[in-house]
Amino acid sequence: MEVIVISFLFVGLKYFPFLQVYPVVNFPEPSISQASQNAVVQHHTQFASVSRLLRQRQTIELIPLTKVEYEWQGKLYSYYVYGDENRVYTENYPKKCCCSIM
Repeated sequence: MEVIVISFLFVGLKYFPFLQVYPVVNFPEPSISQASQNAVVQHHTQFASVSRLLRQRQTIELIPLTKVEYEWQGKLYSYYVYGDENRVYTENYPKKCCCSIM
């Protein structure tokens, strides 16, 4: 199991019965506010009539992500560096050993 260090930008938490977390509003990135609104509405629509809310949490997490594109032996490749530990993900690495750039 891999552990990735992340930074929490927002945590909304409700522990009392029947209290739903509020959607995030006025976040610097408008798509985050919209995704939060959609998630809260979708969750309420899906579960409000068939279950009782005991605890609800909503978090916004910052995970650094960089996409690297390069050319090797005339072919284009890419990989991603993510997390504070600079972990690497790639689908089509040209060789499975002897990496000299990481």
